[in-house]
Amino acid sequence: MNLKATPDSRLSDLELILGDMAQSEHLAESELFASLVQERLSRVMQTENRGVKQAPFRVLMQAAMPAVLVEVGFLSNFNEARSITRPETQTQMVQALAASVFAFRDLQAQRLGLSPSKTE
Repeated sequence: MNLKATPDSRLSDLELILGDMAQSEHLAESELFASLVQERLSRVMQTENRGVKQAPFRVLMQAAMPAVLVEVGFLSNFNEARSITRPETQTQMVQALAASVFAFRDLQAQRLGLSPSKTE
């Protein structure tokens, strides 16, 4: 749903309020999802959990769903660059991301009163 008002299309107050409520819900869900990702990746990367940060990145703001941007390391840091370019580490990162997606799905299903899938 595109909620941007243009000169040719005026949104009603109700549409704006509903859009704002949906965006707020996505923001809360995104923060939960980001926390799950951060927790798992910090274990895999054996780094300090620096927490979740929020920023108005266009790719995240335009998503009509929970969304996160994942930063796994810095190529300018020799030790991190060496680690994140190893196939074994990349496999562990992918597994941590997938586990986070499944955990988020199960939490959402539980919140909605559905039984979570057992496909992990």
